[in-house]
Amino acid sequence: MRRSGLMMVAASVLLTGCAPASPVPSPTSDPTPASADLTATTIPTGTLFAPAELGTDERQEWLDRLARVATILETTDLGALDADWDGRLTLELPADAAGYAALAGSGGQQSAAVTRCSDGASRITLNPRVGSLEAGYLDTLLLHEAVHAATGSACTDRPLWIEEGLAEWLAIQHDPTARGANQEWLDHHLATSGVPTGMPADRQFEGTAAQLSEAYALATFAVTTTIEHLGTDAAMAYFAEPDAETTGRSAAWYLAALRAQYEPEADSGG
Repeated sequence: MRRSGLMMVAASVLLTGCAPASPVPSPTSDPTPASADLTATTIPTGTLFAPAELGTDERQEWLDRLARVATILETTDLGALDADWDGRLTLELPADAAGYAALAGSGGQQSAAVTRCSDGASRITLNPRVGSLEAGYLDTLLLHEAVHAATGSACTDRPLWIEEGLAEWLAIQHDPTARGANQEWLDHHLATSGVPTGMPADRQFEGTAAQLSEAYALATFAVTTTIEHLGTDAAMAYFAEPDAETTGRSAAWYLAALRAQYEPEADSGG
């Protein structure tokens, strides 16, 4: 998530965009103020801040993951959204909950990860609670957060349905299990709450894990529908600089597509 909230992506294996493994560079002993008590390892596609005691194999796994995700983003057409991105990612792996709280802030305590703006640049911070989870989950989680970093969403103020929907839109393209879970949450929302009256509001990205999962699913559907109607180039230009007219058109497409998916059974009472 770009600021706070609980990631709903499911675990699976990332099968595309893999970069070849490379030897682990020697960690430096130059932690930055924003990553106190962490040491930096730099590769061409970014920098990993991690505890000095992190094992060599685990460090290499994260560096490979960072390279894979950067490769996916480099080969994805995000138009003007990533025009200012230099192709590098910054990832922080705090050693414990206290270190995570110091970096992520109070709003990110329940998040699997956050992407925050630091001196005009984006930093991805992983919650140590999820660091030992299945590799596929971590691949998808990092890809979601990397979209925030590449598009600078933590340093801008676009609607959350665009920011979160776009990040999830790309993530589920590389994770069939997450794509299925996303559809299940969309189905659940439509079955229990019916078709919404407009685009997902920022306030919907707060609340319980289930409420957040539904908000992500709705946002992903809104982004997908917009891209289908506008085409990739025009959609990315709109996401970069949203305007009221296009938002209205996008909302109409989104709601019509949701209605097509959700048709309540006819009332059998008489």
